[in-house]
Amino acid sequence: ASVRVRRVDFYEQRGKCQAVVGEIELTGASAPNATERLLDALRREGALDRPRRPMPPLVFHLCLVTSHGSAAHADMLEGVRARWPDLRTTVVHTLVQGERAPTAIAAALRRADALCPDVIVCGRGGGSAADLEAFDTEPVARAILASNAPVVSAVGHECDHSVADAVADVRAKTPTAAIEMVLHTTRADRLD
Repeated sequence: ASVRVRRVDFYEQRGKCQAVVGEIELTGASAPNATERLLDALRREGALDRPRRPMPPLVFHLCLVTSHGSAAHADMLEGVRARWPDLRTTVVHTLVQGERAPTAIAAALRRADALCPDVIVCGRGGGSAADLEAFDTEPVARAILASNAPVVSAVGHECDHSVADAVADVRAKTPTAAIEMVLHTTRADRLD
């Protein structure tokens, strides 16, 4: 850990130097960043320890909150087609990175929830930490927590962990894995 000293006054008495430090700020790897502060706040209010909404045994309406035309969008739709081709699936388009993305994702989650789906999958494919940071924001966390439908967070790759993952009802390691998890039985299984 390192520290940043903001104000120092020096007093020299009898040949000795004394520093009076007015303010110290923790910096470097040990300093809590915005994501850690948000997780701490959510933990203090009990949002991380709350009972999770259960996943339904059968899904009849699935909402996907993602960027239309993205690889994650294509992968999730392919997963739905492979498991249950005529499942009612609604895609709610949103930005998934950039300055406006947190507000856009939160709004898309609210629109999806208003459609009364059985499950919402919210996600995007992998990227750099900066690409994924919209999913580490309070607007997205609050929208997931406020949802009536269970929410599956499917952000990035298996090694990526976000605030959205921490507050969602279920975390999937990838968008493709989210579809496999939600549609754990296929249409053929259901007809038997």
